[in-house]
Amino acid sequence: MTTETRTSYPVVETISEHLPLPFIDEVSATEKYIGYAPLGVDENAEGWRLIKEQKVGTVTKRLYAEGTSDFRFAWEKRRQYRYTR
Repeated sequence: MTTETRTSYPVVETISEHLPLPFIDEVSATEKYIGYAPLGVDENAEGWRLIKEQKVGTVTKRLYAEGTSDFRFAWEKRRQYRYTR
């Protein structure tokens, strides 16, 4: 029986590593919208992941547009979507 040392590994990258910093709309001290999109996606175009952050007391909730983390929403329409988990 021989022992083999592995010297190369597959590189695992996530989409989050390739996204620019998010847009943030601070509506109030207890509510904000956060939007992620790849470079080149216009604010009016679908292709954004939208999160609504709500703070109630000591609890911060992050809710997703239409209950999904898919990149299929428009930043400019962020207040029109329903946010759930």
